[in-house]
Amino acid sequence: MSANTDITEKKYKKLVLLVGLKGFSYCCFETLGNSVLFLKEVHFDKFPPANKVEDHYWKAFVDNFDLTKTYDEVVVIHNNNLNTFVPKALFDEDYLGSYLQYNTKVFET
Repeated sequence: MSANTDITEKKYKKLVLLVGLKGFSYCCFETLGNSVLFLKEVHFDKFPPANKVEDHYWKAFVDNFDLTKTYDEVVVIHNNNLNTFVPKALFDEDYLGSYLQYNTKVFET
């Protein structure tokens, strides 16, 4: 939905997805009461391994009706070993590679 959506069109729901190569989880928040409406997980080990990950996601979206509904906001977080959380007080953009050195092998560029 656009930022200037009519209030009568709002659903007051936010979808949050945590995606990865082996599956994903998603939850729906009701934004007025700030409560979780549902939380679900989809594991790709249930799917034939010969399929591409895109095929797994396509099938998951077809099979899970909640993912086809309209939401006011959708947040997607990609989960892999090339990301890490750093507290804002300690974050310095000049040292991006240093934050990953304990999660993955980092090479000089």
